[in-house]
Amino acid sequence: DSGGNQKYNLTGLKAESQLTGAIVNVTTKEMVGVVFTAGHSENAPDALKSLIGSSNYQVGQVVLGVDEIPEQTGTVVIAGAKRDFSEQEIQRLDEFMKDGGNLMVFQDPEIASLPNLESYLQKWGLSVGDQVVLEPSQQMDSPLNIIPVFGISMINQFFSEHSTYVVLPECRQLSLSNVNICITNEVLKSTSHAYGKNFDNMSTLKQETGDSAGPFTVAATSERNYTDAGGETRTQYVFLTACTGFYEGSYLKTTSIGNADLVLQVLAYLNDHDVALNIPVKNLAAGSISISWAATVVFAVIFVAALPLGLLIA
Repeated sequence: DSGGNQKYNLTGLKAESQLTGAIVNVTTKEMVGVVFTAGHSENAPDALKSLIGSSNYQVGQVVLGVDEIPEQTGTVVIAGAKRDFSEQEIQRLDEFMKDGGNLMVFQDPEIASLPNLESYLQKWGLSVGDQVVLEPSQQMDSPLNIIPVFGISMINQFFSEHSTYVVLPECRQLSLSNVNICITNEVLKSTSHAYGKNFDNMSTLKQETGDSAGPFTVAATSERNYTDAGGETRTQYVFLTACTGFYEGSYLKTTSIGNADLVLQVLAYLNDHDVALNIPVKNLAAGSISISWAATVVFAVIFVAALPLGLLIA
């Protein structure tokens, strides 16, 4: 204010989320580590890290060319890298995977190619195509903001029990193949009405003759078995989607869509983790209710004329 004092407005309450997270931390024997790569102009917003960190995961960061991946890490996340990984970095990532680690990749759809990273993902049967997926009707505000269909995956069990949907703003299609004893599976796909355009040559969002036809895979997993240090057979996973707008703060914080839930369900599936908490911040700000002129007239007739007249007659 004019007197030099700072004033703060309380707009939300995170007490329920913080308290529940604290209880989980106390009752859980071991926290799973989730580390984000850095050094390639990645886009990992605070909203994404906060969501994961408040859901009983230990969030960290690693520069693969410099740092060792922490020992308790269950999943490495590559969030929107704009520059390719070196062969040395891919080798370090591969060593982590050979020890039973998991990988979660959000590839930036506007980056033409990351040869080393894409070559590694292809060894898991996952490839990013050059087609941007558009939906004529099952969308949010734009054909680029598609509302995908849930595939047959254990990740989507949560969504079969909760009526919600997710939004993928600007994503590329994926191609799947079962190679190197890997099994790939669709997590999200477009409708059969979707169409694809080459990103570099796209001049309009409208469907044109020659556009490729859907459905397209837009999020997928690859899995394979490995033998751990104790001699037991376990499963490890790679999750891939060519979309980064998916986890921007506005989508993660909107409780009417399930983007935040999907992030946590994927992590729970990759890490065989039972705890996936997403308790929205309680909004304390006063909201407004929009009432049309017709509704105003109806309310006036009921409360100003009809109700008093009825009482008078009674």
